[in-house]
Amino acid sequence: MPVQGVGALIVNDLLTDVSYALFQPVVNTTITTFTVPAGYGDGGFGDGGYGDGTGLVVTVGSVASLYVGAQVIVGLGLGTEEVVTITQVDAGDFVAAFVNAHNPGEIVVGATFPYQNAAGDPMFTQSEMLGYVSEALNDFLLRVPLVIAVTTSISMPPTQPFTALPSDCMKPVRVAAFGVGLRESSQSNLDGCDWRWQQETGNPPQAYYRDKIGLQQVGVWPVQSNTTPLEIVYEQRSAQLIGLADGFVLPDPFIPTIKARVLSTAYSKDGDQRAPALAKSWGDRYEAGVKVAGVILEVINAQEMQ
Repeated sequence: MPVQGVGALIVNDLLTDVSYALFQPVVNTTITTFTVPAGYGDGGFGDGGYGDGTGLVVTVGSVASLYVGAQVIVGLGLGTEEVVTITQVDAGDFVAAFVNAHNPGEIVVGATFPYQNAAGDPMFTQSEMLGYVSEALNDFLLRVPLVIAVTTSISMPPTQPFTALPSDCMKPVRVAAFGVGLRESSQSNLDGCDWRWQQETGNPPQAYYRDKIGLQQVGVWPVQSNTTPLEIVYEQRSAQLIGLADGFVLPDPFIPTIKARVLSTAYSKDGDQRAPALAKSWGDRYEAGVKVAGVILEVINAQEMQ
């Protein structure tokens, strides 16, 4: 199971709770039969692998809450776990393209938000709700940067003044070159100290800057003639669009706060389930969770605690 943070919850767990709050059922069933068509895997179907796009038939205990286009997690908690998109639903089975083989008894779960999806007028879609989770998680991390990551895989190319930061970096906290921490500066400050700084080479790196070089970039001064390995400690954000089976970068105790933001957004949406009072109530819970997390961060950063 892909667990990113210090916890065991995945996105589907959060969306399952959200589904119940929105009075929507979820998929929670098991495989009865996993059918591999004759010729599948021996050259008769595509490239001979499960992931060639050919749909396989899965008989399950219940097809309730399943519909064409829905995503479900098959084989939860096993080495063959995967998220599949349903392409057909029949009386007791569904069809989807698989990467892995599966066995009877394996679990099939998913917060599919099925109401009115088959009619083409859904109250909520899965992609919409996954977007709400991603937005809530990254808003929380922006306001309370609790997650710190470290990378040593970034290198400054020879003679190049700057390079890209990690894609999940919100803000570097520390930048080091050859194991030595660099002073944070700016191009404007360097201009004021020495107008020839951009032509200087040869000395060990002394400072880093992030202004006037575009987003997600970091520059090092002086420029080095050889490849410069960097160690970057940074405030980490989550993926821009999180997946159904993904883990969280936050520990489990903070996930209820993310759930509150998701429900506040859902109840704010125009439509049959719009409920301004509930949206405000869940929004207040989110703000309270942010304040509590902020206090925790202040304690962690307090000098007397270090």
